[in-house]
Amino acid sequence: MDKLTETVNTFDKYAKPYQEKFAAYEPYAKTYEKLSTLIADGASILDVACGPATISHYLLGRHLKLRVHGTDLAPSMLALARAAIPSGVFELRDSRDIVSIGKHFDAVIAGFCVAYLDKAEVEKFVSDARSMLRAGGILYLSTMAGDYADSGYQDPEREDRVYTYFYNEEFLQDLLNKNGFEILALERKAYPQNDRADTIDLFFYAKVI
Repeated sequence: MDKLTETVNTFDKYAKPYQEKFAAYEPYAKTYEKLSTLIADGASILDVACGPATISHYLLGRHLKLRVHGTDLAPSMLALARAAIPSGVFELRDSRDIVSIGKHFDAVIAGFCVAYLDKAEVEKFVSDARSMLRAGGILYLSTMAGDYADSGYQDPEREDRVYTYFYNEEFLQDLLNKNGFEILALERKAYPQNDRADTIDLFFYAKVI
């Protein structure tokens, strides 16, 4: 079993606890509020690796007629997303193949999506997202900061494992700039860990130039 398949299986198994843990997690919700100021009513949103659609659901509470198209590889996550946003379109689709959707959007949401993609896949993802955004489109991208060399299973001895890739902000900044994005803002937030040092989460808000 490859790393991503194993990771997806874990998220599929724990979809409901994941939803309950992060649905009202205030530090993340504050980034959704900032994102909402960059998106207009009626905008079309591509929510990649959407999970239970927490971000899109938040945005819908602040914008009328938002059109949501979500993708994920975990069926249980998609079931929760459909329940949260009955008006949305949610499909089982790999984040490494979003261009096959064949549509353009006003915003692409990638909430902790790239944390589970290797470097080459992240480079392709950002390029794909840029090609799918309309002029002036918005990209929201979040991930865990760190050295790529430290990537690995978070809890290697667990039966249900998640393989996480770490990226430093300089790499992501350069990647966004190379793909024609203007970085509107970058936020850093500490995420507490029970048995080890806090991790730092990065939140990029970027606009198609």
